[in-house]
Amino acid sequence: AWDHLIKYERTNPDKMSAEQHRQYQLLVYDQFIACFRLHPEVWIELSKLEQQQTPPYITEARNALKEGIELIPDVAMIRIALAEFEENQGSHEAARDVYRGAFEAIPSALTFTCFQRYVRRREGNSINIGLFVNGLNQYCVFCAWCRCSGSSSAV
Repeated sequence: AWDHLIKYERTNPDKMSAEQHRQYQLLVYDQFIACFRLHPEVWIELSKLEQQQTPPYITEARNALKEGIELIPDVAMIRIALAEFEENQGSHEAARDVYRGAFEAIPSALTFTCFQRYVRRREGNSINIGLFVNGLNQYCVFCAWCRCSGSSSAV
């Protein structure tokens, strides 16, 4: 039901001015966050709301995602959304740091693949292959066993 209310309020049914409408939408999101603060889509949608304003509120959009990461740090979706946001803003070094941080905080196929795709887009395929091999060696259970056992047959 909340998503229907938010969609409805985005249409500005009361014909408010742009700033009044923004403040009212933020009030609705605050109420939404009070109930669903541990749901990552809430923080992503709040960030999108701030980005869609005229002019866009870039700092507020970034802060919404960072606040979501602080509240639920073990969810990769918000971290990836922040990395994509930074990349879209042209902050490539910040995007790389966020992708790397997501992979280090939540080592999974999703975070590794997103980080790897980012590296391929920005730095080329040869560096991407090196990242893949290093990532496999670092996080692969078999590779860790080989390192501990002294075997040289690791991938």
